[in-house]
Amino acid sequence: MTKFYLRAAPAALALGLTGGAASAADLSRAPAPAPVAAPAYPDNIVSYGFNWTGAYVGANVGGRTMSTSLGSGRGSIDTKSAVGGLQAGYLFQTGNIVYGLEADIGYGQNSGSKSVPGGRVTSALDWTASGRARLGYAFDRLLVYGTGGIAGADLESDGRGGGNRSKKSDTLIGWTAGGGLEYAVTKNISLRAEYLYSDYGTSNVSYAGTGIKGGKQDITSNLGRLGVNFKF
Repeated sequence: MTKFYLRAAPAALALGLTGGAASAADLSRAPAPAPVAAPAYPDNIVSYGFNWTGAYVGANVGGRTMSTSLGSGRGSIDTKSAVGGLQAGYLFQTGNIVYGLEADIGYGQNSGSKSVPGGRVTSALDWTASGRARLGYAFDRLLVYGTGGIAGADLESDGRGGGNRSKKSDTLIGWTAGGGLEYAVTKNISLRAEYLYSDYGTSNVSYAGTGIKGGKQDITSNLGRLGVNFKF
């Protein structure tokens, strides 16, 4: 019996050591990492989507009314005309705020005449141009903006009376203001609708030799137009 225990003791000791080593290995093994959840972004972070920053060129068509005040109680000459033109500019975007500069030139034949004491006078406005600032708010691809700046125009004044004719061409400088909506159809192409009121100041007309009383003429216009822009 004593011999049996002496023979069994080494085996039991080896088994115990093996089991202990296995248990120690299990204890030293690092647990599997827990799944990492995707970061939660605050609700106040806004994705602005379309970016309006960049240079652009475009074309426009529309309609324009012009009013030439003749002074001296003679009323005004009021005309309507279709117009077309070109524009170019550059915009910057900071957050939802969009701002920049634009220049445009347009052509239309606003021409009308009126009988006055001493004869008949004609007033015609053909080309116009402006340099304006633009400031707006972007709702992603929709831009709502206001605009204003310097406006110029070419005015032709004609007087006929007493068998004579007096004609004058005058380049006028005034101001313009308005606003519009612009929508980006693609990354590069946008469509817009715009309104501008312009006051071109005063032209001094004499109608020399016609018997028509001269004086100061005030010229204003209202312009509504549709346009397309290509953004670089």
